[in-house]
Amino acid sequence: MQLYEDILCTEREAAGDRRFGKINHRRLYPAAVRHYDSFFPNNHIELFDFQNEGNMEQLNEEFCALIHDANTNERDVLRFINHRPAYHIIAGVFKYYNFGHHDAYVFPEFALGKYIADYLLIGKSSGGYEFVFVELEHPNGRTTLKSGHEGEAFRKGTYQIYDWKAEIEAHFSASFVTITKYSNKSSLPKEFSEYDSSRFHYAVVAGLREDYNEATYRDRRNKATQQNILTLHYDNLYDKACELETAQSF
Repeated sequence: MQLYEDILCTEREAAGDRRFGKINHRRLYPAAVRHYDSFFPNNHIELFDFQNEGNMEQLNEEFCALIHDANTNERDVLRFINHRPAYHIIAGVFKYYNFGHHDAYVFPEFALGKYIADYLLIGKSSGGYEFVFVELEHPNGRTTLKSGHEGEAFRKGTYQIYDWKAEIEAHFSASFVTITKYSNKSSLPKEFSEYDSSRFHYAVVAGLREDYNEATYRDRRNKATQQNILTLHYDNLYDKACELETAQSF
């Protein structure tokens, strides 16, 4: 708060007698100020912070090695992203949508009634805030059948998403709106209190690129268009994480 007040004072002095408000030099603000000024300070992410830390490439290559290790399971992936930390990797899911470039948040292991989503991503575009619930499944086991159709890992993740959807639709105020406890603001935009199914999206991550064939990609397209569920393999996360090394925004 003190850092924020110091910056506001500096900008007021720089503005002099001008009446059109403060000067916006957001990238020059300390991270503490930018997070405090956001809706959810402990979950707020900005791409240039990851880029400025200078270790994105190293983290991406470590992630690549992890997902291609036959002994890795989804809990290992969660621990890597949450504890290294490497949140830009899961935030790469934003690149499959058209929001997140104006404002972005990552909530690990978000409680949704009696369920736990591995990640909730919240992103803003000119149309307001939208939400992506992400389920991580096994990267190296029972992803697809020999035919290429979805195997146990994808089916398990999809059934989990069905439960989340039902919870949100039936108990929106009692489940999702608990997100307000993460905020330091007295009020949030209406997207957080008024249920609009078009703002809610879902993603399952399982397997690797080598597990996919023509049938898998057909299932993926059908699930995206018919059920609003994005199905990804872990190499997709790696690819998007690498793109973020030089991108302008999520």
